[in-house]
This record gives sequence, structure tokens and C-alpha cells, in this order.
Amino acid sequence: MEPTSSKRNLNQDVALDPKRIRSDQDHPLIAFLSECQLQLYTNRPSKLSAEYEMEAQQDILSKLQDENNNKMDWFLSNLEEYLEDQTRLFYALMSMQAEDFDSNIGLPANSPIQLLLNIKEIQEKIIDALLAKLLEVMYEDEIIIDEEQKSCNMGLLLIYQFKWMDCPIDSLDIINKLFETVKVLPKNLQRELIRLLPEMIDDSKHEQVGKLLRQFQDSNADLIGPIIAALTNLNILPQTETEIRESLTKGLQAFHFEDLPDVIKFILQSIPKNTAVAVEIISKLRNHINLPNRSMLLTVDSKGDAIDSCAEKLLNVIETAIRFKKSIADGWIKVIDSLTTALELNLIDIFVLIIAYSQPNYCRSIIKIFKKKSQDYKSITNLLSTCFKDYSQLLPRYLRNMLSIADSLSQSTQDVIRDLGCHFYISIFSMKNTNYQQEVIGSFLTHIGSGNQYEADSAFNVLKQLAKENLESLKTFAVLILGVMEFIDNLTESQVKSLYYILCRIAFSENGNDSIQDDIHIILRKQLTHSKINYRLMGVTGGAMAVSCLASRRSSQQNVDDNNRSTAAKDALTQATELLELLYKSCEGFPEVAALLYDELADIITDNEIDTSVKTWISELIVTTFQDNYLVEVNELPSCDELPTCLKYGLDNPEDSTIAVNLLPKLLSELKKSNFSENTSTSFASFASQFHLLWTCEKYQRENLDEIDALLGCPVILADNSKITAYSELSREFQIAISVSLIYCLNWFREVIGAFASYNDAEIKGKILSRIKAMTELETELIQLLNDFPSRISLIQKLDLGAFKKLIHVEKPLKLLIASKNKNKGKDDVSISQDLKKPAAKEKVTITFNRYYLRELNTEIFNILSCGKVTCSILDSGLNTESVTVIDIQPPQLELIIQDLCIKLSTKFKIYSIIPESKKIEHQAMRLFSKLKTADFAKIFVQLIPTICQNLEAIHASLQTEENKEADAMSDKDSVILDDVVNGHIVSSYSYLLGCLILFFEWSESHQSEGQQLIQDALSFIASRTNTIDKNTPLSTLHEKCYKYLEKFLPSLPNFMCATKFIRLLQAVNVIRKDKIFNFEISTVAMHCLKKPWPDSSNFSKSIYKKQIAFLLRLYLQGLKEPLTTLEGIANDSLPEATKKSKTTEYSTLTKSTFPIYYQTLLEYLVESLKNLVMDSSSWRGDELNKLIHLQSHCNLLYTLVNLVKVLDKRPVMLSVIKGGHGFIDIFLRYAMPPLDKLFRAQKDVILTILKAMQQSTRYLHHVCGHSKNEKDSALTKFVPLLKKKLEVFVYRVKIMLAVNNCHAAFWVGNLKNRDIQGQEIISESNEADDDTSVADGEESLVNSEDEMTDEENSSSEDDSSDD
Repeated sequence: MEPTSSKRNLNQDVALDPKRIRSDQDHPLIAFLSECQLQLYTNRPSKLSAEYEMEAQQDILSKLQDENNNKMDWFLSNLEEYLEDQTRLFYALMSMQAEDFDSNIGLPANSPIQLLLNIKEIQEKIIDALLAKLLEVMYEDEIIIDEEQKSCNMGLLLIYQFKWMDCPIDSLDIINKLFETVKVLPKNLQRELIRLLPEMIDDSKHEQVGKLLRQFQDSNADLIGPIIAALTNLNILPQTETEIRESLTKGLQAFHFEDLPDVIKFILQSIPKNTAVAVEIISKLRNHINLPNRSMLLTVDSKGDAIDSCAEKLLNVIETAIRFKKSIADGWIKVIDSLTTALELNLIDIFVLIIAYSQPNYCRSIIKIFKKKSQDYKSITNLLSTCFKDYSQLLPRYLRNMLSIADSLSQSTQDVIRDLGCHFYISIFSMKNTNYQQEVIGSFLTHIGSGNQYEADSAFNVLKQLAKENLESLKTFAVLILGVMEFIDNLTESQVKSLYYILCRIAFSENGNDSIQDDIHIILRKQLTHSKINYRLMGVTGGAMAVSCLASRRSSQQNVDDNNRSTAAKDALTQATELLELLYKSCEGFPEVAALLYDELADIITDNEIDTSVKTWISELIVTTFQDNYLVEVNELPSCDELPTCLKYGLDNPEDSTIAVNLLPKLLSELKKSNFSENTSTSFASFASQFHLLWTCEKYQRENLDEIDALLGCPVILADNSKITAYSELSREFQIAISVSLIYCLNWFREVIGAFASYNDAEIKGKILSRIKAMTELETELIQLLNDFPSRISLIQKLDLGAFKKLIHVEKPLKLLIASKNKNKGKDDVSISQDLKKPAAKEKVTITFNRYYLRELNTEIFNILSCGKVTCSILDSGLNTESVTVIDIQPPQLELIIQDLCIKLSTKFKIYSIIPESKKIEHQAMRLFSKLKTADFAKIFVQLIPTICQNLEAIHASLQTEENKEADAMSDKDSVILDDVVNGHIVSSYSYLLGCLILFFEWSESHQSEGQQLIQDALSFIASRTNTIDKNTPLSTLHEKCYKYLEKFLPSLPNFMCATKFIRLLQAVNVIRKDKIFNFEISTVAMHCLKKPWPDSSNFSKSIYKKQIAFLLRLYLQGLKEPLTTLEGIANDSLPEATKKSKTTEYSTLTKSTFPIYYQTLLEYLVESLKNLVMDSSSWRGDELNKLIHLQSHCNLLYTLVNLVKVLDKRPVMLSVIKGGHGFIDIFLRYAMPPLDKLFRAQKDVILTILKAMQQSTRYLHHVCGHSKNEKDSALTKFVPLLKKKLEVFVYRVKIMLAVNNCHAAFWVGNLKNRDIQGQEIISESNEADDDTSVADGEESLVNSEDEMTDEENSSSEDDSSDD
């Protein structure tokens, strides 16, 4: 136990001992040193009379050496006696003053003692005296010197005398004495003395000091910081350095956080310039170091400051290592990149990535890592939030790096990557520094003005989030954001809405900006009165936002009496009402503008963000206008003499039906008034939107729709098909009117279904099912009508401001497209009606109907899937049952609902591979659905899984029955087989059902913590279809039962696309458990699908089918134990057979059109397999021969695949071999050649065989390069230089290896002629001018002279082959 420290006043000690009071001249040491130009004082700092301290040292040494040996002893004994006095000691340790010396040259020593220490001859004795004195005062923490109450730590002052010694210590005796002294000193003095050791000790003794410190470290873990700091500055042998590094790495967990900077500095400095070694060390290092989570520590300021200081030192150490040692930067980035999930990242990794981004060579790699880790979005954003929250004071120095990272991520086309970039921006903005916030706002404005929709959307999303969470800080930059209004013409509808939301939040919130309010009012009035519709639409969007913000002020005071309401709230309500009136007036004569206004108001009412009086005003207005505009009494139906009409799709008893929707007559009259011009707008453009607002208000006021439930079953006035003999006999105007009326009727039905979808009443559900059935009938009728009259489509698409432009898609045949292009060559704009006016009789156009551009279906409609059969009763006037109807979902209706579910899953989970078109769906098309959170929709879907499984089973049974019927039809002519239309709906529904399950199981967030329960629930629902499942059933059992359940659907797969989706579903389910057994089973299923004949094989030439074939082939190979054997079989047998007319290959999916995709996939898999084989150099140890045999197999397969170019020399095949050959040779040079160098002497024959196989491939690759250049195909030639460079490097690399191992006879050099892929020599101008054996001049001289490697025994045969 250490004695307690003392605190003494030296003046009091002197007063108590009068004998110690002397004049300066009384002590002999003072007189002696004064003769040597050094004047000592006992009450003030000493003075140096000499110009240079070296003069004083020479005088002292000469005087000591002139006399006998007793003079040295006399000097040392007087020095010890002089230093006994604490005051003398203090001033002897203080810095000296020079006498009349102003020059900057030859500065005096720090103290008289340090001057004496630099005299080599007396250094050892002086050190002994100082160490003895140190032991006397080591427990005195503070000593008061004079009347000014100056205090000092005498022990530290003694230790500092050894700092920056001109004559370092080179005596082992003194070094041993130092370490003996260190062992007994207090901890604070131990730390300081150990840190000074590198400055005290001569370089020749650093190795011995390092070993002593190594021994001292084992028993003093609490001194690891200063010990490592000393070791870092010592010149020790690499072996000792390695031992210390390994010892430190093992004991990292035992060190205190404040010691980590020194420890990490030593470890990083000791890493050699070898990336592989750096990766190995850093992998161990990063598992034991991390910045502490401040939220888990005690909130003590001193402790927090200490952590900040240590964290800053640690980051400085890492930054220095990354900046000046490439192997460390490469190694750390590779280690981070190798982590499978973002959960394995820690705070240090985040800082390393941010720090390393300042190095230009690593920018792309770091961005790739962030993109890769963004797939686990929740984990990495939580880590970033912790980083910004706990260590915000360390981040400003890396601000530029973070902004650049955020900028790069925000430019990605993937939503999740852009979201990560936005998280960076939000975190930087939350640092509450105006300069940083201004940088962020400037970046947002740059993204908005970039012209890239993805970037602009991300920027607006972040600004919206800041407007919600950090509004006060955002108000500072209101003028900058308002400047975006100048470019509003270039913004999309959703971006305009976001911009107005941000500005209105800034302007109309509490303590809002008055000047911004005035600007917004001016802009809105200009837009709402503009003559162009697009500006009025912008004005409506902004006006609705302004109303929402103005009325929301009032919402917090709704329960307060009118008399007590603040004046500001009343003014806001008045402004909101006036603005609503202005919005309503601006819609007069513009139905499209009215439609947008109704939808915006419905959104506001749904969000409950508007005052009750305003809602009442809207409700009264909408009810009266809707009834007057679109509804008529059944007894007073409007007449339409020119076109026969009738009531259709009425669901109620005709005697009880009192109202009907006046659709076709009203539409026809409006079209006539406009003379059917192209830019006609009808009131029906706002028909569905107005009803949406109507039922929204009704539901808000009465919490039900009982008052308007008659609209669900009321009939619609449409064309009477029974009285129309043929549509072709009708005029062009009537054809257009009927087509448009069907579209509006579809939107009406979809909106009505959405309104009543939440009802559980059987009668309501029956009517909803009837409406869904009517929708499918209307779609069929409409598509048939448009197919018969395609020339009318162009005009229909231009009605109502192009509302139907994306709804109807025209797919023209290839011949018609070519003819149209040739005919209209040179014309910039050709309408569809001109292209299709006189189509060829055999070349009919195909019309497709994009349902997702109709009115949005409510998510509650999916509950109808589980209702089964519904019984509806129709009552007569006496309330007696007149008739009973049983309704259930038929294949067309099932397809419609499941397709909508699949589209919603795709857009919400942001997975667009199942339905690529869903990526293009605009925000306007899914207004209601976009408000639903992803997790909430996932919960809805999980509850639908039993119903989905039920429908899958029903379709499976139906398809199995259908196959049996087809088999029986050969013998039984009376067998009834489903027609192609119904069968098409069933197959399509099957595909969408599988797609829904795929989207859920591939949802990235489902594998995170909050999605684990949803996954387990989903697996439980699926597994319960086989037998009863307990709540405590483990996940592995659920996974196995789920897999077995899904496997039974394999026999009923109707086509190839359904088969690929089915296998993708199996793979998505298997990812949850990652079981290798199931990988093999999935591989077997993939093989079955590749070999099975499919009815849609004629579509294999399409790109989407080729992608699926590549997916299945890769999956098949990945699950095999010996994939190279299968790959060799396909390459040697199946691929050559595919190009023959009499095809006998066992793979039905392998045809001449799919040959390139097979070839590309096999070559890519071979390159990937080679990379896995040779990447890990440590796996070669002890298994060298087996590795070499596998490497030889890869090289032989490369030669086989390269030679297949002769079978089918198409551009895709050539491109694949050029890219694949480059990748194979690159990996071979990087990772295979170093082990071959080491094993060459032991395995010479095997390695020469490998090189020979490679030489055969490289020779033919040269021919491919020459052929590509001769053909002058730019798509191929741009990749040729890279391949040629690798071929040349390979030649010289092999040449070096063989020369180093004295195997010159194993290879010889010959001239390789320039040939095409068939082996024919390519004659060029240089060939004609030169000899046949000469090498082409210029660029080709290096790549056309190939080094031919062969054994001595085969040299003659190889010579013959060189001319082939």
C-alpha cells in the first residue's frame, strides 16, 4: 500500500532550520560552477554566463579532469549535499536564464541538472543522485515554493530532466537501475518515466529496453498505455515486435479504453506491407475494440470528457495509419466488406469508412460497401444514429467526407440506398450547427436541380422529414427553399406537393415566417387563376396544403369555447375558408383540377387535420353537387335518341331502385358540345374523385355509409348492346363515347367497392363480389372494342388531359413497327391513329389494359378473398324472399384482386422484379395506399396467407384435373376441357399468388428484429396446412414443414415462368434457415425445370425468359456437390447439340436462341468457382495436390468453353468469352500464381500441365481478339484491349516463374499468327508486306507474340500445333 501524499511549504522548512539559510557564496559547489560560467542561486533560477552551454560543459569537465580523482568525488558529494535542500533542488531543476543573450542560436539548457546530465563522463553518477532523490520525494504530490504560493510536483520535475537528452544512456547498469526504480514508483510517476524511455536510451540499447518492457507489461496491465507508447518509439527487431503484437491482440479485452490509442497505434505500426497479413490482424483487432455507447454509461461530465479525449486519440491513430500505410487501409476495407450483415459492423468501422473516404483510391470501394450494407437498413441506420448522437464532437473534421458519401448514395437508383444517403443528411443537419445545416440544404438544392427524378425525390423526402422533426432550424433557410419555386415547371406532381408541404409548414406554423406567407399567397393566386391547367393543378396542390396547415392551428383548441379562442386561430380559420372558396372557384370549367381538389380534400379529412366547420362546409357542398351532377331518378331517365341505352349492373330489386348513374347520356352530350376534339374535358374526369370525397365525409360524420348505401347497387346508364347490331356500323363519335363510358364505369365500380369494402354484412359482400365480376366483364368488353377499332385509341388517350394515356397500351407487331418507321422516316411526331389506320390483315395490334392506372382499390378489398361463397336474397315489396343467388370468386375476379395485391406488395416492399411495371407507378395512382406503413401492410398480408394457400391448393387441384382431362381426351371425345381464356386467368392467378409470397419472404426488413415475428407467423400459417402446429414449434421445424408443403405444388406448375417463381419462393424460404440439404433439393427442382418441356417454350427468345433460365442454371450448379462435372457435361455434350437441327439435348430450355445465355452463365460460374478455389491462400496448406488438381480442372474447362465459340460465333457468345476470359486470367494471375510459385519445385509436372492448359486457352483468346478487331464490331472491340493486356501479363508472369526456378527448357518463344475464330489466318497489310513468320508491327507486336510453354518431351509436338 502506497503512503499518503504530502503537501509541504519549503519556506516554512527553511525558517525552522536556520542552519540551512546561507548566502550563494557559502557553498563550494556554487563557487566551483561560477568559475565555469554557471551561476547557481538558491532563491531564483540559475544563470548561464557562457554563450553556449557546451562552453560551460567543457569548463566543468576540464576542471574535473585537471585535478586528481578525488576532485570528481568531491564534486559529486557536494552536489548531493547541495540538492538536499529542497529549495536549491527546485531551482536547480528549473530552466536557466542566459546573461545578455538575445540570439536565437545556442539557447541555454533547460536546467543546471540537465546541463550536467549531458556531460557523458559524469552522467551515470548524476543519474544515480537524481534517482535517489526521486525515491525520497516520490510520494509528495505538491510542494509550495515561495511567498507567491507557487506549487510543483518534485517527482515529475525530476523525471522531466531526462527529456530530450543530448547524450542518451547507453549503459545497461543504468538501464537496470531505471527499471528497478520504476518498479517502486507511484503509478503517475511510473507512467511518465516509462513514456520518456525512448528519449533517454541510446538506439543501440532499444532492443534490451523492449524486452524489459515486455516483461514488465505482463505484471502491470494497468500501465499498458505508457508501455506501448514507449515500445512504439523504440527500434526493436521485427520478431520481438511480432511477439508483442500477438500478445497485445490477445489481451485487448483486458485493457482500459483510455489505453487503447497507444495499444492500437503500436499494433497498426507493426503491421507489415502485406494486405493478407493486415486482413488477418485487423480481423482479430476489430472484434475487441469499439467506441463505448455513451447512453449506457453514467452521465458524469468528467467521465464523458475522458471518453471523448480517448476516442479522439484513437481516431487520430487510425487516421494516421490509414493515410500513410496502404496495407492497413486495404485490409480494413476488405474486412468490413467481408461482413455478411450490417449487424456485425461497429462504430469504429463507420469511422474507418468515413476517414478512408478522404483517400481518392478508396471512394468507390467505400460507396460499394455502404450500398451493400444498406440492404440491412435498420441496423446500419441505428449504428449511424449512435455515432452522431454519442460522438458528434468528433465528426466535424469529417464533414466533407460525410457529405460526399451522402451525395453519392443519394444518386443511386435503388430506394434503400438513397434512403441511407438521406439518413446521412438528416444526421448532419441534426448537429445543430448552422454552417453544417447550410451545407446540407445546398446539397438538397443541387439534387433537386440535377434533373434526376430519383435524386430530387430523395431530397424532398428529407426536407419533409426535417419539416416535421426540425422545423425551427429549417425556417432559417426558408428563402433558399422558396427559390425552388423558380423551377417548379420541372417538378413532378409528388415533388410539387412535397415542396408546398415544406413551405406551408414553414409559413403557417406557429411563429411562422410572415414574408414567406405573403409569397405563398401571391404564388397560389397566380397559379389558381392561370389559363394553363398544369399551373392550376399546382395551385390546387399548394392550396390544399395551405388549408391543412391553417386549419391544424385550430385543431388544438377545438374543445375551447368560441369566446376564448385566440385571435390568431380565428384569423387562420378565416384564411383557410377563403382559400377553400378560391380553390373551388378555380375548378369551374376544369374537371381535372376539380378531381385533384376532391382527392386532396379527402386526404385532409382522412388525416383529421381540418377544423369541424370546414369539414361541414365541404360536406354540404359535395353532397349537393354530386347528386345534381351525376344521379338521376329511375322514373326520369334522360333520353338518347341517337344511341340506344339501358340500365345495367343494377344489384337491387328493380322496384326498389330509385336512382341511377347518368353516365353515357351525359358523357355523350358533353362530347358533342366539344365536337369530339382531342383536348376535350368532361365532367366525369372528377366523377370518381367527387364520390371518394363524398363517402369520406360521410364516414367521418356518421362513422358509417348507411345514408348512401343505395349507390353500391344502383344501376348505370350504358349502351344497350342488345339493340346495337354491330359496333362497326356506329359512327366514330359513338364508338369513342361507348369506350370512354366503360372506362368511367370501371372507375366508378372501383371507387364504390373501396367505399364499402370494410363492411362485414353478407349482402354488402355479395354486392361487392358482383361489382368485381362486373369489372372483369367491362374490361373484356372494352379490350375487345379497342382491338376492333385501334384507330380510336389515340383520341381516347388525349381526352381529359391525357388521363387514359398510360391506361391503354398498344403493342404493335414487329413488321408493322418496321413498316411504320420506314414510312415515316424523317418525321418527328407520328400519332398512333396514323400508324394503325390501315393495319395489315394478318398483323393485328395487341391492346393491354394497365389496371394500376385506374382508380385505386382499397386494401380492405383483400378480405373478400376469405369470404368464400356468399348467399344473397332479393326481397319483394312484401319483404318476402323472391330469389336467392350464390356468389363466389371466379378465376377472372381472383386474378384482378391478386394482381392488385401483388402490385401493392411490390411498391411497398420496393421489390420490382416480379412486376417491373410497378416501379413506374406514380404516387397519384396510390394516394391512400402510400399512407400505410410498410410494417402495417406486412401484418395485413400475413393474415391473408391462409387464404392465399387455400387458393393455391384450389388452383393446384384444378390444373391437375385439367391435365387428367387432357390425357383422357385422347380416348374420350366427350371430355370437357376448360377454354383458353379461363385457363389463362387461372395460370395468371397462380403466378401472382406465388409472386405475393416471394415478395414477402424477400422483403429485407422481414429478416430484421421487428420482422422476425411476422416471418414466424407466416411460416406457421403455411406449415399448418399440413398438420396442427403448436405455438412453441421451433423455427427449424416450421421451415421444414413449410418447405414440404410447398413442394407438393411442383407437379402442377403450368408454364416456365410459374416454375421459376416457384423455385424463387423455395429459395426465399430457404434463406431463413440456410440449410445445405434444402439447397441440394432446390438444385434438383431447378434441374427438373431446365429439362422439362414447357408449353411456353416459344417465348424462350425473350429477354425475361433468358434471365430466368440463367437464374435456374446458376441455382442448379450452386447446389451440386460436384458442379464442375455437370458443367463439363453441359459444355461437351448439350451445348454443341443445341445448335444442330435435330436437337437431342436433355435440356429442353437449351435451344439455339438460349445458347448464349447458357454459355454466359457457365463461364461466369467457372470464373466464380475459380475465385472461391484460389482466394483463400491459407486453405492450400496440407492439401496442395488436391488444390492443383481442381485448378487443372478449371483450366481444362476454360479451354472447352473457349473452343465452343466455333460452334456459334454470335455476338453475345463472343462478348461472353472476352469478358469471361479476362476475368478468369485476372483471378489466375492475382491469386493462383503466388501459390504456384511456392509449389513449383515440389509439383513441377502438375503445374506445367496447368500452364499448358492455360496456354491453349490464351492462344484461342488471341484469335477471338483478332476476329473481333477484323469484324470491326464496336460492341466487342472496346473490351479487347483489357483482355490483350491480361494475356501479355500472363506470358511474362509465367516466364518469370519458370526463369526463377531454372526451368528455361520448359518453354520457348514463337510467333503466333493473327487468325480468326475458325483458325484461318487474317491477312493484313503488314502481313502482306512482311514474311509469314513475322510479327505485326505497332500495338499488336506485344500481344501477338505468345510464349509457348511445354515440357521438353513434348516440345516438338507443340511446335507443330503453333501453326494450327
